[in-house]
Amino acid sequence: MARNPISGDGLQDELEFLLAEVNALANRLKSATRAVHAGNNLPVGAKTIFQTLAQVGLQTVPQLARRGSFSRQNIQVLVNRLEAGGWVEFVANPAHKRSDLIRLTDQGKRLLATATEREASFLAGLLNHTTEAEVLSAGKLLTRLRQLLSGSEPMRVVHFPK
Repeated sequence: MARNPISGDGLQDELEFLLAEVNALANRLKSATRAVHAGNNLPVGAKTIFQTLAQVGLQTVPQLARRGSFSRQNIQVLVNRLEAGGWVEFVANPAHKRSDLIRLTDQGKRLLATATEREASFLAGLLNHTTEAEVLSAGKLLTRLRQLLSGSEPMRVVHFPK
């Protein structure tokens, strides 16, 4: 991807380039994830739901949505698909009559284990092309940018004259 020669601001150009690369990487990662999980009928986003339920325990749809910064509606559609597949189940929520808790089934736990193994094999191939320092540095930068964009960290706004 070509740098922006118009702005003349090297750091801004590099940030624009980085964000374009993040977008391109996200698209490639979606394709790669579909390929890694081909054959197991795992819907996109399901592994994140499975991991959350395995690590945190029972959750409601709104809790899952907040945790992953997704819309409640998108998580509800995904959870309904996962329930239809037998990978999660709804259980009564004693704290809220209208918002059931979601639990990972044994079948869902097995699928999570398989998905985790497949992804580990996939990632092992990428590890040969980077260093721990690069991965840690990139992770910190992307986390900070995400926090700035989500409003969870104050961002200094520059106002340009009209």
